[in-house]
Amino acid sequence: MDRSIFIIASYCVAAFVIVSLIAWVAMDYRSLTRTLVDYEKRGVKRGNRRKKKS
Repeated sequence: MDRSIFIIASYCVAAFVIVSLIAWVAMDYRSLTRTLVDYEKRGVKRGNRRKKKS
């Protein structure tokens, strides 16, 4: 019985960490998307677009 409490607690902590990381990445993605949309509205162009050579 003593080991089962440790195992259950370990799984709960691991699940919490994984869910927290997923939530953090999702919030960061939304924030960056809003920032890019704002930049595009202001007319800021992305620097990685290159002109095609003819």
